[in-house]
Amino acid sequence: MIEEHTPALLECVVSGTPLPEVKWYRGEKEVKPDERTEMIFNPTTGEAKLKILEPMPEDETVYRVRAVNKYGRAECRANLVINNIIKVSTPVVLRAPRITRPLPALIAERGKPLKLVADFEGIPKPEVKWFRNGIEITPSDIRKMNIYESTAELNITEVTNKDSGKYEIRVRNEAGEARSSSSVTIKARKDSTSEVKAPMFVEPIQPQLVAEGEVVIMETRVESYPAASFQWFHESKPLESTPQVRIVTQENRSILMMKEITSELAGNYTCRAENVGGSVTCTATVNLTDITWEQATELVSPTFIKRLSPLKVMDGESANLTCIVEGKPTPKVEWYHNDMPVKEGKEITIVQDTEGVCSLAIAEVFPEDAGEYTCRAVNPIGETVCTSSLIVEAYEYVPDSEIASSIIATSLTTGPSESEEDLLSPKGVEIVSSQEFQIEEFEDGTSVLTIAETFPDDTGEITFEAYNSLGVSTTTTYLSVEATLFNRRSVIKILEHPNKIR
Repeated sequence: MIEEHTPALLECVVSGTPLPEVKWYRGEKEVKPDERTEMIFNPTTGEAKLKILEPMPEDETVYRVRAVNKYGRAECRANLVINNIIKVSTPVVLRAPRITRPLPALIAERGKPLKLVADFEGIPKPEVKWFRNGIEITPSDIRKMNIYESTAELNITEVTNKDSGKYEIRVRNEAGEARSSSSVTIKARKDSTSEVKAPMFVEPIQPQLVAEGEVVIMETRVESYPAASFQWFHESKPLESTPQVRIVTQENRSILMMKEITSELAGNYTCRAENVGGSVTCTATVNLTDITWEQATELVSPTFIKRLSPLKVMDGESANLTCIVEGKPTPKVEWYHNDMPVKEGKEITIVQDTEGVCSLAIAEVFPEDAGEYTCRAVNPIGETVCTSSLIVEAYEYVPDSEIASSIIATSLTTGPSESEEDLLSPKGVEIVSSQEFQIEEFEDGTSVLTIAETFPDDTGEITFEAYNSLGVSTTTTYLSVEATLFNRRSVIKILEHPNKIR
């Protein structure tokens, strides 16, 4: 018995007179010397050896050695057994490729060099290919490619108008594929592009391995000016927001949320960001695992690490209720208003991102939006809720037949003491202190008139007279009251003459 991949040696000692002839047999077939087999016979000692340098599975059989002279023959046999070594192999860890630094959209000058760079990762190391307008790029003197451990470069020595287009990098291994693409625009040197910043991914979408039925959230963010528009694709088919697959896009940020992943929804997802400066895309794979949540070793029940806070807003303002939840698998989040489910619409936006931040945004609140709001987070091993209140304060208003008003105050300072003052209303009537008109006199000669509530018929000149035995001094200001007809959304405004009495 020998170990696998170990040379086999069969030997015996033969004696006889005259000296016998020795032959070896594998089964019924005589063994002949070759590059794998050696036969040795020592006439002096009678030792006969058969050496198999690299035993193969077919060499595992019965071997015979036969010694013959003119007086007779002798034979013996033995079994050759190859003991297979049991290999305990380490499981191969597969990790789908992902683009860690996506391609940026570029505006290049004609005649200048151009370099496109992308960073990637994946186990095993992915294969990298470059494409322009969907056609694979082959290396040449003009287009040179460098592939490093986790970086890929495409260098064009001198760009021309023909080099403009959509460039794409694809990295693939047995676990999946990731893509990133961007637009390259070639412009003459005299063109100014300083005002426009083409989109560049700062957070590309990531590959995911999830069990069927789990929540999937894919999020991306770009830097660009003006703000980019986003388009999502599943297996190259454009996606629209639906109750099952929701897309929420904010300033240079877009989130795709799937309530329950199914085999039909698995596959390659692509996000494209675009503005007037160009476009970029990134692609990631969503794969389904055979491991169900019951078999998973790491499970975390949903927990709110930041709960909802009470919120008070004015009627007509916006409101944003925010909390943060964590759990594994990703919890499914639902919102309730006074125990009734909240549905997303034109005025209501519901967002759940990859960091667990959950928000309910109301663009314009009405009194009927006030009440108790609940966020409920559920995954297969538990659920949790947090509740808070939204208070909506209504604007004070008067019916259309009435006029908005506010307190108006004006002041002046007179000269020497021992003077007397008169205040005349717009209608020439002397103003005296009352609940409507408050007149305050100070020792430094300052006189303050406060009108508690103004009406349109108060519009006109207000005259202040100061007099004593030596004469009279007057000063006049103009009071304008604007009547504003408004409904429940109106804001009250009172116009006040900019001049002050001094």
